[in-house]
Amino acid sequence: MEGTRPLLLLHPPEPVQMGQGLVWRGRHLSIDWMEGPERIRPDWWRARTGPTRDYYRAQLSDGRRFWLFRTADDRGAWYLHGLCA
Repeated sequence: MEGTRPLLLLHPPEPVQMGQGLVWRGRHLSIDWMEGPERIRPDWWRARTGPTRDYYRAQLSDGRRFWLFRTADDRGAWYLHGLCA
C-alpha cells in the first residue's frame, strides 16, 4: 500500500462514519475490502507539528476506491481524504 496515492484530494478532508460500511454525505456505502494502516507523521526534521494519521485504502461495492484516515490520537474519528482511480 505504501506509495499508493489518490488522484484527487479533498480539502479539507470530509468526516465519515464507519461501522457496517461507510456513511459519507448522508449516504450509506458498502465496503468490499480495506487495507492499511499506513502511518504518516509530520516531518520531524522540519519541527512541524500536527497529527499523526493512519491511512487506509478502501474499495466500495461499486468499485470506487477511497483514501481514508483516522488520527492516531483519536481512533473514533474517520475522514475521507482522497478519491483513487
